[in-house]
Amino acid sequence: MSASFRRRIALAIWPGCPPQADVAGPTVEHIAPVGVLYARGFLLCRASPPSSVRAWDEHKVGDWSLFVDPRVPLQYACRSGREVWLLGDAFDPELQVYTGVAAELASGDLLRALDRLAGRFVLFVLDAGELTIYHDAMGSRSVFYGLGVVASHSALAAEVIGAPVRDWVLPFITSRAFIKRDVKYLPGLDAPFSGISQLTPNTRLRLPAGRVERYWPRGPKLSSSRADAVDLLVSHLEGLRSYIRVSELSIIIGLSAGRDSRGALAALRDASPRLFTFVRSKDAKSSDSPDSRVASDLARICNLNLEIVRLPSPARLDETTTGFASAFRRNTGYVRGSNSGWIKHFADGPTNDLVFIRGYGGEIMRGFYREIQEISPKSLAHLYDVNAGSRLTRDRFKTFIDVAKWHENRLYDYGLADIFYWEHRMGVWGASALAESDMAFRSVACYNSRNLFMAFLGLPEEHRNTSALFEEATCRLAPEFADTPYES
Repeated sequence: MSASFRRRIALAIWPGCPPQADVAGPTVEHIAPVGVLYARGFLLCRASPPSSVRAWDEHKVGDWSLFVDPRVPLQYACRSGREVWLLGDAFDPELQVYTGVAAELASGDLLRALDRLAGRFVLFVLDAGELTIYHDAMGSRSVFYGLGVVASHSALAAEVIGAPVRDWVLPFITSRAFIKRDVKYLPGLDAPFSGISQLTPNTRLRLPAGRVERYWPRGPKLSSSRADAVDLLVSHLEGLRSYIRVSELSIIIGLSAGRDSRGALAALRDASPRLFTFVRSKDAKSSDSPDSRVASDLARICNLNLEIVRLPSPARLDETTTGFASAFRRNTGYVRGSNSGWIKHFADGPTNDLVFIRGYGGEIMRGFYREIQEISPKSLAHLYDVNAGSRLTRDRFKTFIDVAKWHENRLYDYGLADIFYWEHRMGVWGASALAESDMAFRSVACYNSRNLFMAFLGLPEEHRNTSALFEEATCRLAPEFADTPYES
């Protein structure tokens, strides 16, 4: 496929973007609906912020400036010279700490506290003149970094340093193998922009050096029993319920016929959540699908209303030319298409005050990839499974191995495929999906705690790769759901 033909494809799929398309016209912040570009994001830099985020709140973090979307919760605490800034939703379900979490992190054993925390957040720690950045266990609050900049969105970091799109990105995302994949994300740590990388779960960023360090695992895998794992899962979901109650949050849950969203509803049904599911059909008129049938039954049991969002399949071409679509492309680094119909549906309505509990994290606990026996660019590229044989893909994973400290003695006896799914698939693709839903509402991953993940990773093999433990936890929380079958 010629370069000029690829450019024409890009212009058809991503009108006005990416920057290499050299399309004149108004900037994205001028045509996008208010509040959707870099929605619920943050920016840490020493330079002047771009116009797209100048309305955000500013905080001094040492000699850095931290800009935060005012819709994002922020806590600050200082103890014995350690200063912490905590952005997002964080709670400790094990110690039942639902407020003042920053104070907990400013004193005591920081890493053990981070292992307990659930939610979706980024943490800045200033101690002895060094600034260190952590994020939640799943990395669901994405962190992108480059020379003199750290941001929630790769395009925002690129704006600050004037970084162009990498030469290889456009050919890669217009390749046949990438286009046909439903789950779209780039290989390795590279963001789409030159000089910008993504911080993966279980690693931290040290500034000003820009050094990435691995801080977990800190020892061999611990064995778990089925009973202990289910108990921890139930207490985790009960902790989420307590956090929502204490924080007086209004929530929304997207239901499917599977297990993860049902577990969320089982724990949170008494919070009177708004419920929805979506159905795709050619004319966007159908309301019937396995998901909608199961979701309707669960909503009826809870005496709650269910909204069925009807979406056209395929999406209409004119939806790629809107201001919302332009913001969507920038928020997701151009790799996830031009729009998400159900997110656009809610972004057009009065949902700004809702917190979306997204059923992410469960597959980290159950297992997803087939196991691999060696750490190599080739083995990781084959698990990623897009252009796996290309030198470009394998080079990206060589960098991943080096930067994320993927060395056997650092991963102890944990399954390599389990850690790769956690750190790459969910830390890159999963975080990007939550950045999408941020455009409509504040978003939180339902299953997201390092101790919770460790408990399930430590189970005997007969209890991994099964949904039975999730079903047991759901039955304990909502026995009335037992007669509603799962369809996926």
